[in-house]
Amino acid sequence: MERHSGQTHPVGFVYCLAMDLIESTKAGIDRSTSRNDRFNIQLVAQIAAHIQKLGLTDALLKFTGDGWLLMSDDPSQVSSLCCLATIMANSFCKEMSQNTGIPTDCIPLLRLSICSGRDIRVMLPNGATDWVGDSARRATGSLGCCFDNEILVDEPVRYHIFRDFEVRPVSVGGRPPGYGPKHWEEEFALYSLGPLRPGTLAESDAPDHFVYTLSQIGRPTDATKLAQHVVERLTRRADKKRIGKEPIPQEDLLIWHRLVATLPNYASRAHVLESMRAAGVPRDIFVHNAVAQKAPDYETAKSRLKAVRDDGLEPNTATYERLIEKAPSYEAAKSWLNAIRDEGLKPDLVIYGRLIERAPDYETAKTWLQAIRDEGLRPEIVTYERLIDKAPDYETAKACVDAIRKDGLKPDIITYEKLIDKAPDYETVKAWLNAMRDEGLKPEPVTYGKLIGKAPDYETAKAWLDAMRDEGLRPDLAIYTMLIEKTPDYNTAKACLKRTREDGLEPNAAIYTKLIERVPDYETAKTLLNTMQDEGIKPNVAIYAKLVRKAPTYETAESWLKAMQNEGLTPDIGIYRALIRRAPDRKTAKALRETMRGRSSP
Repeated sequence: MERHSGQTHPVGFVYCLAMDLIESTKAGIDRSTSRNDRFNIQLVAQIAAHIQKLGLTDALLKFTGDGWLLMSDDPSQVSSLCCLATIMANSFCKEMSQNTGIPTDCIPLLRLSICSGRDIRVMLPNGATDWVGDSARRATGSLGCCFDNEILVDEPVRYHIFRDFEVRPVSVGGRPPGYGPKHWEEEFALYSLGPLRPGTLAESDAPDHFVYTLSQIGRPTDATKLAQHVVERLTRRADKKRIGKEPIPQEDLLIWHRLVATLPNYASRAHVLESMRAAGVPRDIFVHNAVAQKAPDYETAKSRLKAVRDDGLEPNTATYERLIEKAPSYEAAKSWLNAIRDEGLKPDLVIYGRLIERAPDYETAKTWLQAIRDEGLRPEIVTYERLIDKAPDYETAKACVDAIRKDGLKPDIITYEKLIDKAPDYETVKAWLNAMRDEGLKPEPVTYGKLIGKAPDYETAKAWLDAMRDEGLRPDLAIYTMLIEKTPDYNTAKACLKRTREDGLEPNAAIYTKLIERVPDYETAKTLLNTMQDEGIKPNVAIYAKLVRKAPTYETAESWLKAMQNEGLTPDIGIYRALIRRAPDRKTAKALRETMRGRSSP
């Protein structure tokens, strides 16, 4: 698609995906330095993984400060750009939250646009190349028209993908105030990009990047079905190459490998690997490890090691990591260390980290810290944090922090949160909060949650909630659940429920359980149950237990037992004991005891 303009600057028709983090500057200012660093590092890692899996590594990626530009002059990559936009719109907040520990509602939403234009490739003073021209200008300009997490495309992009994706025209002038480009220098048609068309997923020639997209946006069944079509197509091509005694094209090998690495479960990954073997497609250790990564149990993980050897391959440390993780006991996990050495491999920090996790006690876990040093490796902060998890008491955990500093490492938010978990009293917790601040670390919602959980009374816990708000942090349902648990009476608990809703949070079963604990009478508890069910929340065993205990008569309590069983829930021993205490006669009590014993027997 590239041609020359004059003598030096190639010209091309370029497709640009622009992604903008909404109000990212404000969010960045509100975050602590450590949290902001973690966010920015993960921002790169998050998109890099998707770019690699979608085959977009040769596209030009630029960070704009508030988002990304991804540019390609290859028309065959337009579909992959749309897939990346779909993944980001659906999964960005969730993935960033999982990988940074920052609550989802503190992660900026996105605006996304894919537009095209005539660009010139230029060389920058540092020797890098860039595209300059219409594509980025149009894509960034149209971002102003986007709703939150919406993807807009222009006409040339729509032409490439309308058979595979649902698209609908957008009236820029008909959008609400605030949703329009600030500088609309030229008018061009825009379309809202929807999901993949159902018919596309049944096509035998659907591209493999659709499989990855479906698996990433929570449609594993569709991903697996579509993968079967791709496998059949690749197998036919491999058979032709085998008959002609030709090597498998590198492009096809990459597709096979991407399928194994991106499918959502063990069965689908193993099926692709077996299809590769049947078609005579070369396998490597990375493909085998991708299958083993999803192994559901220890025996399956062991079978993957045999499959590696059957293919004439040598396992690496990643192969053994899964075996150590899945081993049924610490001794079984430890035995794989000898196998690693027998292979001539050197255990790495990941392997030692797994062994620390599997260690039965702190002293055993500590021996692995020395083994790390003997191996010539340097422990990382996460190594010590695993050790703190194993500490039997607060003083031992505190000694780990001293060791962290001696190793020239600096405790982070997670280190302090683990110490707070071990702290024996509220005053000690407060002291660690001050230490965090002295380190320049800003408490996060989970830190405040631990402080609220350790608080001696409701007023103290509520003061931490207010402090959290002053930090610009938003409490989540877990924090409100702990706060309600601290309330002295039902009216205070009810006020907390109201505040939960005012924060835009929908109460869950855990919050209603704590609320029902505070109710003064049976009728109020029953009203709360009805409210729950009207909101689509199914009561759990704990809620039914409260109703059984608060019921005015044995018959009413028994009716709740039956309602619970009709819901497919299994009553716990406490429920049976409450019913036995209220049984109207010895015969009924005896029958309940026999049922209870049957429930508690192995």
